Amino acid sequence: MRISFLLLFLLCFSLGVVQSQTSCQRSFELLKTPVSTAVEDLTIGSVLFLSDSYLSKLRAGTYDAEESGLRHFAYIRPATRSELKEGLDKLASETEMLGPDGHVYRQVETRSGTHFFRTRKGFHGEYEPTWRDPNLIVPPGLVPVDARSKDGVPLQVIEVTASFLRLRVEEEEWVFFTGYPEISDLFDSQQVRKKLAEKQGLATNLIGGEYLLEFNRQVKFCAGPQAEGVEPATPIRRLEVVITDAIAQADRVLLGLGTPTTYLILEPDSDLDFLDLTCLRESLVRDALAEPQHYTEVSHKLSEVILREIPVEVWSQDEILVSELTKRFRLQRDDRKEFGWYEHVLMMQNGMGRETYLTAKLRSDGACYLQSQYASPRGLYHTRIEVQTDLGPRVSERIPTMDDRSIRIRSGAWTIERILFTDPMDQELLRILVKHPNVSLTVKYIAGGSFFEEKILDSQYLGIIRDSYLMSRLVQYREHP
Repeated sequence: MRISFLLLFLLCFSLGVVQSQTSCQRSFELLKTPVSTAVEDLTIGSVLFLSDSYLSKLRAGTYDAEESGLRHFAYIRPATRSELKEGLDKLASETEMLGPDGHVYRQVETRSGTHFFRTRKGFHGEYEPTWRDPNLIVPPGLVPVDARSKDGVPLQVIEVTASFLRLRVEEEEWVFFTGYPEISDLFDSQQVRKKLAEKQGLATNLIGGEYLLEFNRQVKFCAGPQAEGVEPATPIRRLEVVITDAIAQADRVLLGLGTPTTYLILEPDSDLDFLDLTCLRESLVRDALAEPQHYTEVSHKLSEVILREIPVEVWSQDEILVSELTKRFRLQRDDRKEFGWYEHVLMMQNGMGRETYLTAKLRSDGACYLQSQYASPRGLYHTRIEVQTDLGPRVSERIPTMDDRSIRIRSGAWTIERILFTDPMDQELLRILVKHPNVSLTVKYIAGGSFFEEKILDSQYLGIIRDSYLMSRLVQYREHP
């Protein structure tokens, strides 16, 4: 039977690990809270900005296919004396209007995507619109204006009424008739921008963090800030992720996962749990090392199992020993991948770091492999290792630098090289190393030609190799007893 992430916590419950899990849960309700502008929040002097989402939709032509429901009066010409004297009866069409400024206007349909009107120079009439089902009729003297060039330009409120806002925009006066689109879709107020900046700050703090995400309902992903959310074809219930980017928007937050970046969408109705894995690792390490003498005693018992060659069928019946061994690992699983990996608590403490060492990697199906790490500012391009044992030198198989099992990572000014030795021939070297858990061995990291570098392998890494080997035997035995 495969040991799952949940089973790991059940096994460790009596040891207080579940309490660590609870303390490492993170609430992100503030990130899911929408930020918006409301008419009732506006007063004379309020400063607004056109929102990024509105400008993006405007530039993309999103509104062009929609009926705006607006009609306005376009300027035609100055009125004649007889028109001024006889008024509306003298006009040629019912769609024409004699404005209070002495000019003739004709009613026309407002172009889709137009939501603002500029006050025509010399016009001193009223701004009140009229409703003629199904259209809102904008009064004469107001000229449609293209707002796309006003990104980042402050719009100061100089009048607020039940039907419109009058705005000072640079040297012009603009009018917006409330209702279409929703004011929250168009504007960011200074207060909203402040809240959005705070929201972005919270989101930015997540970048670089490792989290276990448990989804209580279907989740959505998108390709970028302007993209619509899409549900995956196969439901995802759990993901272990490193957050690589975070973008706070008024109505959602996008969390970037991996490279190329795919964004997880956090919306007000998103239902998921966040477990901070960095916090959990620290808690597990503290728990595991809280009693150094006890940890050492258990390590001696585990070494005896190997040195005395006790069969797994026998030692797996020791519930206390198995519980102590299991406590030293945490299973990292990703629903998108076939296998997960067990991580030893001491590796959680040391992490990848800038150390050079040899350790073991344990897969969720029980497969156990040696893994080397070489770290230095200049790098080595090592392809194999040689270990000096009491049986003489033992050399691993060569793994070419272009092989998928060989990776190079830049960490600041340092180069970190890692090789996973999966060749069956390297299992013999693994079995030799597990019999040397309490001594320091010399490991030679060998590159091409005559280039190599020797390092002393600390006994703690030999202990990790021993624990990983025994855990692999336990997992395989439980899956195929």
